[in-house]
Amino acid sequence: MLACADLSDSSCFLDQLGIATPGAAGIGEALRTRSARDLIGATFAVPGRAVPAGYLRALLRIGEGRESELGRDSLTDPEAYRQLWQIFTREPQGAKATALRYCGRISAGTLVAIDTLDPVLIHPEILRHIATAERTAKANALLRLLRTAVSTATDQTLTQALQASLGKGSALENFARKAIEQADVFPPPPLPPSATITPLTSAAALIALGTEMGNCARTKIGEVLLGLSYIYRAEHRAEDGTRTPLAIELVPLSSGQWMVREIKGVKNRSPTPQALRAILGRLHALGAVSPGSICTERTRELSSLLGVFRWNAFDFAAMELDALEEALETHEAA
Repeated sequence: MLACADLSDSSCFLDQLGIATPGAAGIGEALRTRSARDLIGATFAVPGRAVPAGYLRALLRIGEGRESELGRDSLTDPEAYRQLWQIFTREPQGAKATALRYCGRISAGTLVAIDTLDPVLIHPEILRHIATAERTAKANALLRLLRTAVSTATDQTLTQALQASLGKGSALENFARKAIEQADVFPPPPLPPSATITPLTSAAALIALGTEMGNCARTKIGEVLLGLSYIYRAEHRAEDGTRTPLAIELVPLSSGQWMVREIKGVKNRSPTPQALRAILGRLHALGAVSPGSICTERTRELSSLLGVFRWNAFDFAAMELDALEEALETHEAA
């Protein structure tokens, strides 16, 4: 910390301590005879009694390495001591000083984080887990995403959401996954809606689909916000008037097109071949593409032996044969 003092001309430093001996001898006398508080005060040109207690306690919690003993390590950047001083002297009751009082171990990375974090994230529990530039950048990117994706987001509501997520594992991750459940501004859907196929454009809609269908749609909120997938709800109307709800997942391709990844019914059951054929036809008409069937008789014979089960996702011939066999088995059992 004494590296913050200009000891090339030590007269001001020594005068502050009341030491008449000049030069290196005077500095040695100061180190032997003056208290740590007085030395800190002289470093920053204030009386020892003006050194904030919070600053002294913060020095006792400095540790660059996770295994280093607190208070017996030094910050890798001497200027970090000056930054720490400014935090505790300019706004001793401010958010930064409060966060530093209760965040545990303090490293140079902690001070970089507190200087660059979005103000909403200045909290002891967040600082406890953010001590690198990479983590700080991720945290700030999260706030930018939330302010874009949640139309009602304000600093106050984000702070309240952060407070509610504390004490449950990793605070930042819990905050992120809870906060995105309020998202109501999704990216534009890749395919337009139709009479029976509807894009789900909010977190609430995905959560409702998960409840209705008994699937994991709720976990797709982040993927949709990041442009990694898009979820649609479809309804197949059979000739007898029966209506079957279906969940559709599309994923982007490098060509700019969107591919049908899955079409599932309630509790992730596979739809009937008739329903699948009809829904795929509508999706193709809207501009989606789907994997081509590459199955052959040999594929069918060997797939189960090799543990391959995805080859027939859209193989209508195989599905219709399976459906016929199931119907015959049911009839024979009756």
